[in-house]
Amino acid sequence: MAATAAATLPIQPLSAPAAQRLVLATMSAHPEVLRLGLHAIPPGETEYEIIGQGFPILIGKKSNAADLKVINTGETLLEREDDVQDYSVELALSDSSGRRIGLLVFGLPYSAAPTDSDAIKLLNDIRREMEAQIPSRESLFAPSPGAR
Repeated sequence: MAATAAATLPIQPLSAPAAQRLVLATMSAHPEVLRLGLHAIPPGETEYEIIGQGFPILIGKKSNAADLKVINTGETLLEREDDVQDYSVELALSDSSGRRIGLLVFGLPYSAAPTDSDAIKLLNDIRREMEAQIPSRESLFAPSPGAR
């Protein structure tokens, strides 16, 4: 069923190798993070979409209204998913100079953070680690080292 749902998503192929490397490196450094998606506007486009994701099939999926609200307001969105015992948390993303460039969406198990505020603190720390590695939105679309 999940494969069928994923196959129907309105996804356009795109390439953001640096974003994908950052997402995968972050998930590797923080095994408590179950899901991580990075949303930004690709060069030449006007809409936010997923450009890096622990589940690569979702790369290219357009950001939804809740995502855009977080990007535009900077507010944190935390949803408790009691059926699977984890948090879904959306945080606005900036580059290393503080310019807002997109959004991070995290999945974190309740076992990694006993309270909502603990989850937000942990994920804000991870967000800051990621932001320090992003000189600009454009850098997220840089080719892989050695790519031709």
